[in-house]
Amino acid sequence: MHVFVSDIHMADNPAGDPVADAELVSFANELGRLSESGPITLVLLGDIIDFLRSPKWDHLWSAQKSAPWSAMAADFANFPRGPAEACVLTVVRDARARYAQFSATLRQLVEAERLKVLYVPGNHDFMLQVSAPLRREVQQFLSLSDDPEKPFPTVYADRTASVYATHGHTFDPVNYHRGPEGCWAFGDAIVLRVVNRFQAAACEALGCGPDTVLGRQLADIDNVEPLSDIPIYVRWLSEQLSVANQQKRILKVWKDVVDELLELPEFRDSTYSGPEIVATRTCLKLSTEIGLAELVLRYRDLLPNFERDYSQYAERIAGTQPYRFVVFGHTHDPELVPLRTMVGGQPAYYVNTGSWRRIVSRARGSVGPFVGARVSGRFLVHDKSAAVPTGRYQLHREWHTV
Repeated sequence: MHVFVSDIHMADNPAGDPVADAELVSFANELGRLSESGPITLVLLGDIIDFLRSPKWDHLWSAQKSAPWSAMAADFANFPRGPAEACVLTVVRDARARYAQFSATLRQLVEAERLKVLYVPGNHDFMLQVSAPLRREVQQFLSLSDDPEKPFPTVYADRTASVYATHGHTFDPVNYHRGPEGCWAFGDAIVLRVVNRFQAAACEALGCGPDTVLGRQLADIDNVEPLSDIPIYVRWLSEQLSVANQQKRILKVWKDVVDELLELPEFRDSTYSGPEIVATRTCLKLSTEIGLAELVLRYRDLLPNFERDYSQYAERIAGTQPYRFVVFGHTHDPELVPLRTMVGGQPAYYVNTGSWRRIVSRARGSVGPFVGARVSGRFLVHDKSAAVPTGRYQLHREWHTV
């Protein structure tokens, strides 16, 4: 059996309400029960550990004015042994401590030869690809079979299971790291210099604690999907405040963090002039200048072509590869969609494994409200047998509205 999961987003801190150790132990125990019928290959399909959502990056910036993109060079050759590598190693070590029981349960299953664990990186855990010490830490944490001395494969494909799996951020220019050109993903800068900083700065400006209702709403900027809706969320939240002075304070904080992001020199040259990045920058800037209703209207003009249907990319892959199931993560939206392509005389499908992180979103085209939910998903591929000669596939989803 194969089990695919993505976007668990294990974190080194509780901000944004990440998945709990107990939830993942329950998942590992489920794998243990399934493995009684035979060994399982667990494919961790990217963004499993969230290296970005940590306050340690702000501390690094304050102390050394350094960030992961400070290592921009061909293939990010400046990253090893630099300040960012040292920082992310502390992030993963603290994440290991937060998820100790999950780690131990996986290890027991691997040592009993009931489980094999493989890691396909995404964008929030991209730094694995440029740091052997980081891969060693994660290999021990999750009992991986991958060789930590070389970058992890970005695709997992199995002809017998008829599955082709990759994280999917390759098709998202805002969140893709272009290694040969030395171009760090602009989405990382949005997380580190806007998302991570906004709650603390806004709470300080408003005089509210992070555990208050407003503090938790401010923290939910960390959970807004899609990423492009973050400016709309901030404008929507500010307009829920009944005190005009509070509105001004929160918008002042927002303008400060956005202006600083847009002035980062590393992301202002021609290598970041693609239409998606330009539109993202424009939307961020507009959100500091105009109100919510007008901002939503402008979004319709600025981003009409950038709400991607990832099944079209799956269709391309299925049309050239002998796999019936093309599996992505990244979008946080669990789906199983039939494709037009036939493989071996059988229909092909696009599968998205969803996310284990809390998601805050709005009805499309609306100005709000934003509502939250948690969806944990996994895609199971049962081995072929005499009774089921073509195998059996199952997308398992658990929805929790919160």
